[in-house]
Amino acid sequence: MFPVMNIAQALKEKKRLAGEVSRLRCILRSENSHPSGQPFAYDTRQIHEQVKAAIADLVRIKAAIARANAEVYDSIFLMAELKGVADDLRKLDSKEGTFREPSAYGDRYQEIEYRAQIGRADADRLAAETEAQIRVLQDNLDAFNVARAIEIAA
Repeated sequence: MFPVMNIAQALKEKKRLAGEVSRLRCILRSENSHPSGQPFAYDTRQIHEQVKAAIADLVRIKAAIARANAEVYDSIFLMAELKGVADDLRKLDSKEGTFREPSAYGDRYQEIEYRAQIGRADADRLAAETEAQIRVLQDNLDAFNVARAIEIAA
């Protein structure tokens, strides 16, 4: 059913199929039961068969992509972890200085001095360095995805 395609094309097809499965499942849930006398817009038994067929196609594509990506899994996993690190750095609390804050005992306030081990400017610089590393990994992965042909099992 599927032609030979590169990984980038397979990823697009995977996304399309995932959307189709979601759409069909929504129809199945919403169209299965109606008040007597109201016509059904879909035959949900037929929709159920379409869901199963679309899932089978989706699984074949996912498996082919996984097999083809085996040699770049290190880069894929590293990129995912680095995205988390970059996000953490962008959200890092870097409050420094003295702040007047409510105490735990009602209306009282207390002055609290904060110190940050990594300041805002350093956190932003570290995040930018991490994001640059992610871009290099993504560019390499994009090139691999275009160059690598895969065949999806029937």
